[in-house]
Amino acid sequence: MKKSNILFILTALIVLNCFIASSKIIIEGGTAGLFIEPANIDYLKAGSSYDFNIHVFNQSNGLPVTSGISCYLHLYNSSGNHLVVMENSTIGHTFDYSFFVAGANFTKGIYEAKFNCNNSEIGGYSEIDFIVNSFGKDIQTSESILYVVLTLAVLILFLTVLYLNIRIPSRNKTNGEGKIIIISNWKYLKIGMVLITYSLGLWLLNLLVGLSDNFLSLSIYYGFFSFIFLVLVKMSWVVFVLVFVIFMAAFIRDRFLKKELTKFGIIRA
Repeated sequence: MKKSNILFILTALIVLNCFIASSKIIIEGGTAGLFIEPANIDYLKAGSSYDFNIHVFNQSNGLPVTSGISCYLHLYNSSGNHLVVMENSTIGHTFDYSFFVAGANFTKGIYEAKFNCNNSEIGGYSEIDFIVNSFGKDIQTSESILYVVLTLAVLILFLTVLYLNIRIPSRNKTNGEGKIIIISNWKYLKIGMVLITYSLGLWLLNLLVGLSDNFLSLSIYYGFFSFIFLVLVKMSWVVFVLVFVIFMAAFIRDRFLKKELTKFGIIRA
């Protein structure tokens, strides 16, 4: 698939994700009973606690109702799981019926909060949808495109460095008989570029983790990318030590070979 097609597909997914994330539904009671007005929210940050507040008014005269009723919160996630049921019959801050929900209930996804208030005579209900993501705010389309472009740029850079690393010769120059006539220093650049390639690979994986973590349309890949990234990060010191050992072994061997070349002119590979 061409790079331009990949960019188009990723951009389309993110724009669609932003459109879906911006939708919000509020359903209220009819023309009689209680009118329930929740605080307006579109996004919450994953893992952060939140205090849901609602105002309740009498539908018939518009006056605030601050006593004589019980209000309830029901919280659902995108899988339809009923996470929280809370009740409150007292107000705070003059008009607020509040429901404090711990951050452990919020992971990334689309949530629905349903409110209803009633007494023995009248009642009403309302519901809101909101997005829980890593930022707690909308990710603008321009930011999304920039993130995708940066990821593609790092991918191209990674593949370019990887290709150059493969193409750089590592063997000493030999004659037709297979005997060494020139010690090549290119091998040291090749060994050093292994660390550069590895670092670029980690950067690319980190961007892919962020991309899949912050956009709902790509969240199914989050576990895979994050697992690979964490494994490679933990292996970094092993790779560094291994590269250092190979570098020193090649350096010591070449010093010996140079002495042999100075003494005999050519040596067997």
